[in-house]
Amino acid sequence: MRIYILKLEFLLWRFSLISERKRKEGEFRKEIILTAAEKVFGKKLYDKVSVLDISKESGVCLQSIYNLFGSKKELYKNMVLFRISKFQKALDEALKKKNNSLTLLKEWTNIFFSAMADFPQFFPVFLRERFHYEWGVETTLFSELHNVFEKEEKRLEYILRKAQKENYLKKDVPIKYLKSVFFYFVQSKLKYHFRFKKCFEVKQCVEEIFCDFLSGLKQQ
Repeated sequence: MRIYILKLEFLLWRFSLISERKRKEGEFRKEIILTAAEKVFGKKLYDKVSVLDISKESGVCLQSIYNLFGSKKELYKNMVLFRISKFQKALDEALKKKNNSLTLLKEWTNIFFSAMADFPQFFPVFLRERFHYEWGVETTLFSELHNVFEKEEKRLEYILRKAQKENYLKKDVPIKYLKSVFFYFVQSKLKYHFRFKKCFEVKQCVEEIFCDFLSGLKQQ
């Protein structure tokens, strides 16, 4: 009886190892597909992309992609939310330890800039979806992304409002305008470096953004 129990425990342990290995392999394959999808969707509009394009880019067969995601729409949704959720988790972790508003704003900028710098192929996708959000254009991901973008808008507004209260920024400037100007500086710096410089230091870029942003909006 004892031997039988030991054999059963061994089989269960082995089964759990195999299951865990398969799960990790599945996650790895999924990430390969999502990264390939970023490259393809970063160069083409949604309607111009086929799952076959992503299959060729990733080296994963069509059937495996459909088994994992079911459709192009679900694949696109997973791709966008996968990258943005990583960005938000990093922010949640980093910002809870900071208090000073400028430190919070720099940390937000650093994490956002780093996320886009590490995956430049996702930047065009992000810009398209953000444009749709700002102008209320209904898209494949309208409801899901609306909540995600709204959360970050509120977080950024909170930090900028805090900076006004702490006399770092002009108090007579509307928060919505401050947010638009700040994001314009971040976005423009990324565009410039991706298109013309290619290699750059994230820390230096963040400092340049702050220098440009505060030069016109700093409280005197």
